[in-house]
Amino acid sequence: MKPITAARSALGTALAGTTIVALVLVGAMIWAARGHSVFNGLVHVGGQTGGWTVGLLGAVLIVAPPVLLLTFGTFFLIGRRAARPIEVARRQQLQFTADASHELRTPLTVIEGEASLALDRPRDAADYRKALEKVAAESRRMRGLVDDLLWLARWETDPDRPDATVVDLGEAALAARDRFWNVAGDKRLQILATAPTGGSALLQAPSDWIERLLGVLVENACRYTPAGGVVRVSVHLQGDRVSLSVEDSGPGIPPAEADRIFDRFHRASREPGGAGLGLAIASKVVEETGGKWRVARSELGGALMEVGWRRRHDAALTKETL
Repeated sequence: MKPITAARSALGTALAGTTIVALVLVGAMIWAARGHSVFNGLVHVGGQTGGWTVGLLGAVLIVAPPVLLLTFGTFFLIGRRAARPIEVARRQQLQFTADASHELRTPLTVIEGEASLALDRPRDAADYRKALEKVAAESRRMRGLVDDLLWLARWETDPDRPDATVVDLGEAALAARDRFWNVAGDKRLQILATAPTGGSALLQAPSDWIERLLGVLVENACRYTPAGGVVRVSVHLQGDRVSLSVEDSGPGIPPAEADRIFDRFHRASREPGGAGLGLAIASKVVEETGGKWRVARSELGGALMEVGWRRRHDAALTKETL
């Protein structure tokens, strides 16, 4: 089956609309064949009087061409405008499929290559272990990519959303620090977390979504920060707003890449390890929970990724969850 492009859809709409109008005009012509007239009049010139009559059939023949042309153009524009979102979605789906295939091909190629080398000739235990370690690493990378793809697919196809619960961002930030403590330690990174002490940093959202958002931001910060650097997770209160920020002492985000960092499979750095889906997932979470992004340069020297939400108070949350 050929894909329905915007032009083909618009042409089909224009032809359908024009056909309907043409049928109406044909009906009018059939009715006019009975001798009905549409205009009658008398003209007085000097002392003589002359009459004129325009038959309905003639009127239809005169009016039909411009009406049909106008109808075709109008319906073509309507069809093109209506089909544009479908065409954009189709192109995005094709690009998504191509990018996913490319990302999956890389670990599969490494796994196949390592397995072929290991089976090519007898090797000692150390060589086999080295090959298996590479296979295991690429398998984990592919597993993460597949999990991200499934998460995005479920998001777009499943209308049901998980129930929102009371989430304390301060506690979530501390939990994220503990979760990535060993990851940061392997790179000799200093990972910090601060939570507000003057009140509760609460919002109502699915807890696993907030955990996923924090996981993406902290993992990216740890990945792109050089050894010996700093990653800081902070939660701030300001009136009726609560914000979560993750910043690092890495290279930061190039200005030319700032508008594309949330695109799927787009990576602003050549640093290995990511597939470019994490921030796309994070963007979905922020959008669905009513948050607002702020991307800037951190005072630590690297990237600052901040999300702000409307703060929810204990009383309001208690009333809503009863």
